[in-house]
Amino acid sequence: MTTNTRQDGARRRDDAIGADGTDAGPKDAAYLEILTQRFRDGRRKRGSKAAVSAWLDRPFGEWLTGLRADPGDEDALHESSVAALAVALRETLSSRDAMILSLIARDACDHASMIVFASDPHAVRSRRRFTALLSSSFESEEGPDIDRCEAGLAMLQHIADTVPDRWRAQPCAVMAYVLWWLGDGRALRYAVECLVCDDECTLGGIVLSLLERGACPAWRR
Repeated sequence: MTTNTRQDGARRRDDAIGADGTDAGPKDAAYLEILTQRFRDGRRKRGSKAAVSAWLDRPFGEWLTGLRADPGDEDALHESSVAALAVALRETLSSRDAMILSLIARDACDHASMIVFASDPHAVRSRRRFTALLSSSFESEEGPDIDRCEAGLAMLQHIADTVPDRWRAQPCAVMAYVLWWLGDGRALRYAVECLVCDDECTLGGIVLSLLERGACPAWRR
């Protein structure tokens, strides 16, 4: 066994230990609160860009690998990545937006792009690149990669089904937006569900507004 493998295994074991020393995981609210504080401390000490990049490196890697797997592969995301993504989604909307773009922009949004969009969203170059990809996807007459979207939706459902309600709103909001993009009637259900979990979730309200106005991307017009 290599040193890196041993260290990775140790990190995963450490990540699964709760405040009381017992096994914990993404189902445990106290554990997620500890991770949330760790995430905030990292951003304060190291700067947001470096801390968010390091936090999401492995989870985004697993996420992108999962997008190429069969939908419903429950092993696509390790428990530590489920927890890390749940925390990042709740703490930084840019993480959520990067995950959305990785679905609707096909493979144009790769790992490096996702990290930049999530960790440095206000940089001019990052903002321009994100806006260009989103606009081109919205105006494209080519439909999305359905298999890719279905695989992403399955992973998001896994996150939402695993974490306590306080961390459930954003995964539901992402599902609502992607389902709206696909023209899937379940978009309404998830938009409402995310607002039940967090009535201040702006993306849930946006999806409800898009549905009410009958707005849709070019490929569905």
